[in-house]
Amino acid sequence: MNQHSEVSPPWFRFLFAIFLFVGAGLFISHAKNTIDDQQLRARGDWQIDQKSFPSWLPESQTPQFRDLNLIPSRIQHDSVRWKDQVQQELLGNPWIVAVDSISRTGTQISFNAIIQRPLVGVVIPGGHLLMNSNGGVIEFIRGDFLDSEWGIPEFMPSRLGVLSEESTELPDESEYQQLLLLLQTLEKGEILRRFPQFIRDIQRLPMEGGDLWILVCTGGLRLLWGRVPNAEVVMASSQGDKLAALEYVIGKSQELIEISPGIERISLCEGSVPFIKMR
Repeated sequence: MNQHSEVSPPWFRFLFAIFLFVGAGLFISHAKNTIDDQQLRARGDWQIDQKSFPSWLPESQTPQFRDLNLIPSRIQHDSVRWKDQVQQELLGNPWIVAVDSISRTGTQISFNAIIQRPLVGVVIPGGHLLMNSNGGVIEFIRGDFLDSEWGIPEFMPSRLGVLSEESTELPDESEYQQLLLLLQTLEKGEILRRFPQFIRDIQRLPMEGGDLWILVCTGGLRLLWGRVPNAEVVMASSQGDKLAALEYVIGKSQELIEISPGIERISLCEGSVPFIKMR
């Protein structure tokens, strides 16, 4: 009996090897996609809606606020240091002052953070610089008009070329330092927080003895604030008296607006009660 052994031709073995290689590659690819899908599901949801932000933030938000939604795409969710990465990303945002907590429960990631509120919008070519109480720039906002939802006043500098979109803080010039001190006084009295949108504009009136500052308020009321503490000549009224006089005007604002055509001047720098001079 003759035994006949069949030997596979070389081309067959070559094709078989390719088949095994492709099959293994498809299996690995499928396994990787499965793992990626599992990790994606494990990452959790990161949905930041308007209800999560302070009420004073306009619905349009800002580019830097919207950037908070992109944080999940920049961290390694399967890393043991994912929480540190989230905190680093949050603190890298100019609006975030501090992060109180970060947690992940099931498919949700949440955080509690302190968001700084701007006090003034400084006008520059092309838009406004939103400033904090320390004279730092929070963010540049494009547009000729500042959204009223911010509830903060605008300030037009005497020279528009000093600040730009890239500015990070107010210059060390008298005009800006006086503005900063005025804003800090208003913040001390929580005027802008308790009465948003009342002060619409802050104006500086250059004088030889020291600049005078005027608050342009709702209804067209113009309030003479006077000089700020670092001016060469300071009026007798204390900053506390000015805040008290300002709150008096706010409480009587509707009555004052009705008779505003007959008002020549409202001064906040002559005591705790405003001095109102009629025409």
